[in-house]
Amino acid sequence: AIAQVFATLSAEFPHFQELTDFLHGQTMLLKAVGFSVPPVLILGQPAIGKTHFSARFAELTGIPFAFKSMAGVSDAFVLTGLDPSWKNSKMGFIASTFLRYQVANPLIFLDEIDKISRDRRHDPEHALLELLETQTARNFFDEHITNVALDISKVSFLATANDLEALSEPLRSRFLVFTIPAPDREQRRRIVPILHRDLLKQLGLRETSLPTAVRDFLAEQDWDFRQVRHRLRQALGRACVRRGSPEALRVDDFDTPARRTVRMGFSL
Repeated sequence: AIAQVFATLSAEFPHFQELTDFLHGQTMLLKAVGFSVPPVLILGQPAIGKTHFSARFAELTGIPFAFKSMAGVSDAFVLTGLDPSWKNSKMGFIASTFLRYQVANPLIFLDEIDKISRDRRHDPEHALLELLETQTARNFFDEHITNVALDISKVSFLATANDLEALSEPLRSRFLVFTIPAPDREQRRRIVPILHRDLLKQLGLRETSLPTAVRDFLAEQDWDFRQVRHRLRQALGRACVRRGSPEALRVDDFDTPARRTVRMGFSL
C-alpha cells in the first residue's frame, strides 16, 4: 500500500520526485511508530503545485491535514492563541488543530511563509522559530490555555515559499529545503490529464479521457497550472455550447492569444 501511494505521487507530480522520494523513505522508516518528518520547506514558483502536492500526499496516506495561509499574517496569536484576558480571545491554529484531530502527528501546512507581515511587536516569525524547534515544541503552551502543555514535536510541518531570500536566516535554518523545478514538456504531458480529471471531479462531472490533441496543446503552452485549470474550465463550457458535451472538447475551444481578433479603429 505504501509503494502504491508513492507511485501515484510520482505519476501525478513528476517534478516533485526528490521530495516524493524523501517522504517515501521517511514513511518506511517510521511506519511502526507513526509518520513524522522534520520541517520541510517547498520552494518554487507560484502555481507549480506545492499546495496540491501536500494535500494529495495527506489524502493518500490518511494523515490529518491542516492548511493555514501565512500571507499577510502579522501577529503570533494566529498560531499560538490569545490570552483569555483579551476580548475575543481564542486558541491559536496549532492548538485548534490538535483539538480537531486529536492525534499527536498531524501534518500542518503553512502556505507562503515568505509573505508573513513583519510587526516588531508581535512578529509571527518568533512563534514559528519555537514551533519548528524540537526542544521547545515538546512543551508548547497556547496563550489561551496556558495551564496545559502540548507536545507538538511529532507534528510534521510543511511550508511553502516562492522567495527563499525573504526568509530570515534563523527561519531558513529550521527547514529542509526542497526546490521544485518547473516541469518540462514531457512532465506537463503527464500532469495535464490529471488536472483535467480533477477538474471534472470537482465539477461533479463524469470522468472522461482528455483528447490527445488537447493534452499536447496544453503541454506546449507556457501557462502555469492555475491558468491551465482556468482555461480548461472555460474550454469545457465552450465545448458544451458548441457541440453539446464537455466530452467533445477540442483545441479550438481554447481562447489563445493567437486566435484572438483585435479590431482596430481610427482616432481623430
